Parts: sequence; C-alpha cells; structure tokens
Amino acid sequence: MYFSALSAWEIAIKHRLGRLPLPEPPPDYIVSRRTWLQLEPLAFGEDCAAHDALLPALHRDPFDRGLAARGETPRRTETGDARG
Repeated sequence: MYFSALSAWEIAIKHRLGRLPLPEPPPDYIVSRRTWLQLEPLAFGEDCAAHDALLPALHRDPFDRGLAARGETPRRTETGDARG
C-alpha cells in the first residue's frame, strides 16, 4: 500500500491553517504514521500533473484531481521505482 505525497502536502497545509491539530509537527507525524502503517511513499511527478488535463471536470479541488491523476498513471515511489 502507498501513501501519496499529495496527501502529505494536504495534511501540512491544513495543519498550518489550524484546521488539523496534530500531536507533533507534520513532517514527524506523517513519517511516523506512514512507517507504523507500513505504507510506501508514493511520489507525485510531472507525469501525474500533466495527466490532470485528461481528467473529466468532476472535481475542482486540486488535491482530489491530483489523487485521481496519480491513480491513473504508473506508480512511482520516491526512489523512482515503477510499480504497475
């Protein structure tokens, strides 16, 4: 199972805006929970960003669109490994 970099970014933004209280700073929280849940980090690259143009206009939220684009492009971890 994977954890998208987009989700980490959204957590950090919501925490900064005061909408998501966390028991520790976002970088520590995200890594500790991802490790505990045994999730592999999933990068979001230009291939995913460009794929947004091919998606139907069902979501206006950029994070939702990014997650949808991420789901339709080959999975690349932070190390660059392609995973079908």
